Amino acid sequence: SALPIMGGFQFALDISDGSCSATHSYVSGAMTEVAGEIGVLLLHTLDAAGNVRTSPCELGVALDPSHLLVSVEYMDAGIHRISYRSTLAEETPIGVLVGSSHVANSPYVVAIEPSTAHYQASRLFGIGTEFGVAGELLEVIVQGA
Repeated sequence: SALPIMGGFQFALDISDGSCSATHSYVSGAMTEVAGEIGVLLLHTLDAAGNVRTSPCELGVALDPSHLLVSVEYMDAGIHRISYRSTLAEETPIGVLVGSSHVANSPYVVAIEPSTAHYQASRLFGIGTEFGVAGELLEVIVQGA
């Protein structure tokens, strides 16, 4: 015999995120930054079914020692904000991991461009700034800041 359908009942469902998936998660951000300034990458975390996570994942960031990791912050809707500062002008691979595995497009390569010198904060020094003789070479050093 068939069971009667009863109206008026409420059911509580506990729906939670699927496991964090490195193969489905990915990084986005600027492909070019300036040395000395803070750069930002966004890690978009997804589960194995491709659904956006609603809570943070365990993650890691691998940077060359010449770069300083500033912070990692969970924003919302599966997005983690990764802030970093590079001190060298060069192509910089930034490894982003969910758990112990690299995400789909990691390492993410950012071209770090040199910063411009500010003449107000630069220094000129050396023996050539104190005296000179016509026709002779003297040392002058410009230290950009």
